Amino acid sequence: MQSKLTRLSALMLLLLLPVAITAQEAAPLNSTTTLHVKARIVVLDVVVTNQKGDIITNLSKDDFIVREDKVPQRIVSFEAPSQHQLPQTKTPLVHSSADLKNIGDAPVTILVIDELNTQFMDEAYGRQQLLKYLDNQPEVLKQPTMLLAVTDTKFTMLHDYTQDRSSLLEIAHKHLPQLPGKVMRGDTEAQLAQSLVALIQIAQASTGYSGRKNVVWLGKGFPGVSMMDTDPDTLVKLEAVTRSVTNTLLAARVTLYGIDPMGLSSVAPSASFDPDGNVTGVSDDINPFADEISFAGLTTATGGAYFYNNNDVEHEIASSVDRGAQYYTLAYTPTSASDDPTKYRNISIRMKNPKLLATTRSGYYPESLHEQEDFLITKDLSEKQARARLEMDMSNAAYSTMSYSGLKISAARGTGNVWDISLPPGMLAWKSDTDGTHQLAHMTLMIASFNAKGKALSHVTHEFTSRTGSESPLTNDPDKVFHVPFDVPPGTVRLRVIVRDSTSGRIGTADVDKP
Repeated sequence: MQSKLTRLSALMLLLLLPVAITAQEAAPLNSTTTLHVKARIVVLDVVVTNQKGDIITNLSKDDFIVREDKVPQRIVSFEAPSQHQLPQTKTPLVHSSADLKNIGDAPVTILVIDELNTQFMDEAYGRQQLLKYLDNQPEVLKQPTMLLAVTDTKFTMLHDYTQDRSSLLEIAHKHLPQLPGKVMRGDTEAQLAQSLVALIQIAQASTGYSGRKNVVWLGKGFPGVSMMDTDPDTLVKLEAVTRSVTNTLLAARVTLYGIDPMGLSSVAPSASFDPDGNVTGVSDDINPFADEISFAGLTTATGGAYFYNNNDVEHEIASSVDRGAQYYTLAYTPTSASDDPTKYRNISIRMKNPKLLATTRSGYYPESLHEQEDFLITKDLSEKQARARLEMDMSNAAYSTMSYSGLKISAARGTGNVWDISLPPGMLAWKSDTDGTHQLAHMTLMIASFNAKGKALSHVTHEFTSRTGSESPLTNDPDKVFHVPFDVPPGTVRLRVIVRDSTSGRIGTADVDKP
């Protein structure tokens, strides 16, 4: 068992450790959605319920008492749930990711069918309950919703963001559960790694959308890894992975809700939830990963909930979606000046009305100064680690059909076999050169072609460095255009262009159909 943990931690460290740096460099487009201790601001999305579990939406700033590491904090901004609601219309406002720019800070829902970690019979029951949930929704969904599936062999988008209930129902009916081979073989290492990478992909793809992203994970979630009885070196690596994934999700404003469809046989998770997803007790002193890296702990860390031991999975899906839409947004300036990146800062919110319960993320890991550097040259990362992460990010973004929003890019055919790739320079992370006379931005660009079955036919990859004057460009400055030769092979039905900022880790994609 110990050797398995060691192999697992080494694998995860190689694949995931750079996430902590890229996530913290990547500032969201809307400054109110970010967590940057260096900027002295912490933003919290908070759901308030009464003793019956009903969501309460008519409170004021004075009803909340925020503490960090048991020290009271002053709330500097406050938004009620009504301030980020999507207007209800008779026809959908959102048909795809491209329409999300029209909804401002309104939340979105991401439904994930977990066929990687869930027994087949439980998968089938969960699918039945998902169909029942969709059947009971209005024809125009209240929130834009995307449907994903994670299986033994792939992580795939079944349907892009939409408010059209019928189109989601159609694709959900067509999708059939797959056998969880890794569960049957007991391959827990791969289950954990694939699950975490899927969550990272969701965060990377949605970073450019300013609103809250509510991930409703229908399935068991990855198997837990004990932090007890682990040798010190392995423990340090596992904690680094935990910080990486947590910071990535928080930077993208992702809240995770887990729903175990196993029903009344479910075992209680190690994190403190009752079967209805309510936190059991409030503490100023909780690190959700102190004893175990668990899926339930990750829901706690992101401000979500974990539902289990209940046959009414349809209700749990609806409850997760409702909680994800009706939340307060608070911000405070931390009183602590510590920047220790390994010290978990606990956050608790108590309500002036003791009959009300506030749910938010349990805390965060502060940034350290060296994590503000370009992760490709930071002393904590080897060249091998940086290259592995780059290859993983580019490959995942290329094969995915999710639209990545971290950078806004466009692609058009130029002259001959040349493709013109454009992006706003203000979205890139610029750094001064050694003498301070110019600003530089480094990026990796890939063009990949796919046939009708989704098989990759060809690709090219280039490294670019863009140079400007002594001042960093602004978002509304003219686009930077890169001219990239690429011969489209016969049989191509889709081109995908991927650009990754080497400093921030932000990724943008653009698709060209029938090029």
